[in-house]
Amino acid sequence: MANENAKIGIGRIYTAEILSIIAAIISIVATVLMTLLGAAIKTDGESFNINDVISIVTLVVGMVIAIVAFFLNLTGIRRASEDEPAFSSALIALIGQIVLSVLSTALSKHNFSEFLSIAESVCEILVTYFVICGCINLAKRLNKEDVATYGKETIRMIFIVWIAGIILDLISGILGKGGTVGSIISAILGIAALVCMIITYIMYLRLLRKTINIL
Repeated sequence: MANENAKIGIGRIYTAEILSIIAAIISIVATVLMTLLGAAIKTDGESFNINDVISIVTLVVGMVIAIVAFFLNLTGIRRASEDEPAFSSALIALIGQIVLSVLSTALSKHNFSEFLSIAESVCEILVTYFVICGCINLAKRLNKEDVATYGKETIRMIFIVWIAGIILDLISGILGKGGTVGSIISAILGIAALVCMIITYIMYLRLLRKTINIL
C-alpha cells in the first residue's frame, strides 16, 4: 500500500504527542502532590506514608509515559522517512536535539551550557518544522491541497509564536525589574504567550490527524 510507512510513522508521532501531554499533566499532578502532601523521601528516618507512595507512583508513571512517547516519536519519524525525505531531516534534527540535551545537562555548570540549551530549542523547532513539511509534501502528492494549505498555516503560526516568544521573554525580563506593575504586565504577556503556544500545538495535532486520514 502506497505511503503505508508514512501513515504508520505519523500515527506514532501523533500518539507520542498525546502521550507527552498526558505525561506533562501527570508530572504537574505529582509536583502538586509532593508540595501539598510532603516530600516523597523522608530525611528524618520515618517510613513512607500513603501520601508519599502516591506521589512517587504518580511521578514514575509520568516518567514512563514520557519515555514511551519519546521512543514512539523517534521510531515514528524514522518509519515515515521511508516514504517522505522531509522526515529524514526531522530525524537528523531530533538526533541533534538529543545530543545537545545530553551535553547541556552534562555541562550545566559551564558558561556555554546556555548556548547548548538554545541550540537544543532550535533543533526542537526544526523537528516540528520538518515533520510538518513532510505532511505538506504527502498532501500535495495526494492532491489534498486543503491539508497542504493547513500545513503551511501551521508553519507560519509556529514561527510567529516562536519569534513572539523570544520578544516576550526579553520584554518580560525588562518589565520584571519594574516593580509590581512591571511584574503584572510580565505575567499577562507570559499568559498570552502560553495561550498562543497551546493554539499552535492544537494546530500541529490537527495537521497530523488530517494527514493520517488522507493516507
